[in-house]
Amino acid sequence: IEHRLRQSDFRDDAGDPATPWLGQSFNDLENNQAVLLVGSWLRKDQPMLNHRVRKSVLAGGQVMAVNPVDYDFNYELSHKLISAPAEMVAQLAGIAAALGADTAGIGVKAEAEHQLIADTLKAAEQGLVLLGSIAQMHPDYSLLRFLANNISQAAGVDLGFVGEGANSVGAWLTGSVPRQGNGLSLGGMLEQGLDACLLLNVEPEFDSANPIAMADMLKVAKVIALTTHLSPWLEETADLLLPIAATAETSGSFVNLQGDVQSFNGAARPVGEARPAWKVLRVLGNLTDQKDFDYESSTDVHDEAMQSIGEIKLDNRLGDSQIQTTSFETADMQRIGGVPLYNVDMLVRRSRALQHTPDAWKAGLHVHADTAGQLGLTDGESAVLRQGEGELTLPLVVDSRVPPTCVWMPMGVPGSELLGEGFATVSLEKA
Repeated sequence: IEHRLRQSDFRDDAGDPATPWLGQSFNDLENNQAVLLVGSWLRKDQPMLNHRVRKSVLAGGQVMAVNPVDYDFNYELSHKLISAPAEMVAQLAGIAAALGADTAGIGVKAEAEHQLIADTLKAAEQGLVLLGSIAQMHPDYSLLRFLANNISQAAGVDLGFVGEGANSVGAWLTGSVPRQGNGLSLGGMLEQGLDACLLLNVEPEFDSANPIAMADMLKVAKVIALTTHLSPWLEETADLLLPIAATAETSGSFVNLQGDVQSFNGAARPVGEARPAWKVLRVLGNLTDQKDFDYESSTDVHDEAMQSIGEIKLDNRLGDSQIQTTSFETADMQRIGGVPLYNVDMLVRRSRALQHTPDAWKAGLHVHADTAGQLGLTDGESAVLRQGEGELTLPLVVDSRVPPTCVWMPMGVPGSELLGEGFATVSLEKA
């Protein structure tokens, strides 16, 4: 069972925290003197959390960032290190070096900006190092997490994780992740292949770390898809399609980032033959002679889950890390991935209203003006992005937020299914 579908680096699964969480209460976010964002566009990834962080800035706190894009925030960053994805590990190692912390063997010298960030964190009575969703999608996530942990310990501040989706903590608590060799991680599945797979509200071409590898694996497996929406890919690939209710059409429970269990009721009846996912799973369990699949309501599922979990204990401490060398080498041209605000799941991707807002991703390949000039490309001109055996032609967008030698082309958007991992070596040329 695996829910980390947009993660690509599983080399240090043995060092996973027991239950990754925010690291602080929501109220505490407002009282930090210093926050370091690592691989995070918090304003768009988690707007309500960002609102709390903004309140800390208005009270005199400082926010800093290590990011692959100079994302816009609704407060000023006191310090920021914007670099190509392959250089993010070295940037974080520089901060660790400035604090005298373990740099995972990465030979870097702390520059002035590294030292300023380190000093700001260390001077804070209350602070936070926060790993965002972009860090978790990075091919060197293991190293970023290890370094962020070392920085937080050396500076005496908290370590936090911004999970993907509303129920990431709940997924960890209920065992929706392989533990100690009990099952394969997504990386293991892609490497070894599967004979059969049950997809729960997943569009593999938009919701996975490597849509090409995912598609190749599922094309040779038996696929049962429980889904709220149809797509051409699912209709072509799935052996069995079962309609399930959307979030607002079912009751259930989530566990939020600070560990609160939040239950809700359905606001509308499921459409047509759709049924709540828990009911469909219950029937599948009965048909395959599984024990204890006699739930009569989502409350029964909630009660059994809470009994299994016991007292909710949130713990960001890392285990014995098996740190590897960096897997993402500096290249002539690098792709920057991530997932835009209104492309995170199949529901918002299909909302015409949301897709017409300013925050919706407009089709284009975003590059720095220097990169465009070196390639002889101009704003609005068609360009070809090649990644492995995949390629994509889109208009060029000159964007000063993007570092030189990089192309910002997110995951989860139309066209991204033709490419591989969100962070990778690519080439760009005139169409």
